[in-house]
Amino acid sequence: MSGRVIVDYISSAILQINNRFLMVILTSLVIPIFIYVIATIPFYKQAINYRKAATTIWLLFIIVLTTNPALGDTFFWIVGETNYILPLLVFAVYIKFIFIYINSVIAYKQAIWLGVLAFLGGLSNESTSLMVIYLTACSSYYLL
Repeated sequence: MSGRVIVDYISSAILQINNRFLMVILTSLVIPIFIYVIATIPFYKQAINYRKAATTIWLLFIIVLTTNPALGDTFFWIVGETNYILPLLVFAVYIKFIFIYINSVIAYKQAIWLGVLAFLGGLSNESTSLMVIYLTACSSYYLL
């Protein structure tokens, strides 16, 4: 078994869907959500400035689409997208929660979500699992 426990199950589940339109919708939503999360990370302390976020989103889309040498393997292939982009999405949401966690008092429910994201991020990709452990340890030590 690989270190991609979560994404192996997700890609298998998506491939089992008989409705091709639903498969395409599910996989195509990951990339815009990923780019939105990345673009809004700098606004963890204040309300989102949608004008700046929109500019950042467009720049990120252009950068991702023009500089990705394996565009077809990572974006247009269902298993490739769940193996490469989905773990990055979970990791980006986790990083956003870490910034919020360090810089403000978060509620009990948010702390539980942070733990769930850390767990999912750790089981989704071999490379991100070590970063999740490291960031969780560092942020916990920082808050002591």
